[in-house]
Amino acid sequence: DLSLGQSEEAADLLARAESAAAAAGQGPDARIDLLVLAARALVNADRLDEAQQRLDAAKALSADPGPRWRAMQGRLWTVRGRTEEGIAWLRAAITELAVAGPEDDFATSARYALAEAIGFSGDHAGELASLDETLSWQRASLPAEHPQVLRTRLRRLVSLRL
Repeated sequence: DLSLGQSEEAADLLARAESAAAAAGQGPDARIDLLVLAARALVNADRLDEAQQRLDAAKALSADPGPRWRAMQGRLWTVRGRTEEGIAWLRAAITELAVAGPEDDFATSARYALAEAIGFSGDHAGELASLDETLSWQRASLPAEHPQVLRTRLRRLVSLRL
């Protein structure tokens, strides 16, 4: 499970699921979702080349693999030091993912990745502003005690310590 820090296991399970989906003749959307989730797990496990391979495979399935793909590519570029490109891709993805709402883990994760990328660029005030924006976005529809809101508040506290 990605949220429990078991990225290696999640990556392996998602690879098997994508292979099964391909063998079963699933359409590109389902396979893209699995490949993007696998890339997310691989980035979390610091297996960056494999993550890029999954994203490339997803891109090969569709001319537009969607905002989750863009968010994941942006995060991967950021981790690889292509921060400005990563920020641009993350901003584009966040605009598209906003309709998913703050209860959507991927939409929130994209916002966290943007804040992290801004921090990597050396703009710690911008990182904090990005987290504040995420918090406002969440509070518009989630209760203060919602786990996503609490997670954002924790990230904000960590950012303040830097």
